[in-house]
Amino acid sequence: MKRSIIFGFALLALAACALQPASTYQVYVDPMFSDYEQGVIRESLTDWSTKSEGLVTFNVTVAKSWAGTPPHTIWIQSSSQSAVTTAAGAGMAGMCSQGLMDDNGFIYLPMDKYEGHPETMAWFGQTVRHEVGHALGLPHNVKGTIMAPSHGTASMTVTCNDVRALATHHDVPNGFTPCKD
Repeated sequence: MKRSIIFGFALLALAACALQPASTYQVYVDPMFSDYEQGVIRESLTDWSTKSEGLVTFNVTVAKSWAGTPPHTIWIQSSSQSAVTTAAGAGMAGMCSQGLMDDNGFIYLPMDKYEGHPETMAWFGQTVRHEVGHALGLPHNVKGTIMAPSHGTASMTVTCNDVRALATHHDVPNGFTPCKD
């Protein structure tokens, strides 16, 4: 029996996940992630920066501190499947929400969904890229993009269509043509 794993959060909450557009985002990564997982997170953020030709960049710090958070901050937190299921619904591979009084995005990744499951661990980077896309303001998109609504229909990396969608949320320099095919 093949299961479909769904990305994201409920559509209503998804709209509240988008941070204000910025060129640089501060990203705090939970130190509970292994070195390998932290590397996958950094690689995922680099994919967004590289594919967008620097339209967005990320300063990454491994820390678990909530004090004095600057605007345009993305928190990537380790979570449990039961916590994500309670908040977002069964089968979710990750969740993005926004702070109530600030410009902070919180990405929760249920590590017990990935750990010990080699077939799903390959999807970890895909999920990080997808949830970061939500934090950057992107809704679900068509099959073949990182923002497709499920693992089975999503790209494993950021696509030109994802970058074009991102460019519509940001002030781009005159003549900037994102992601030339």
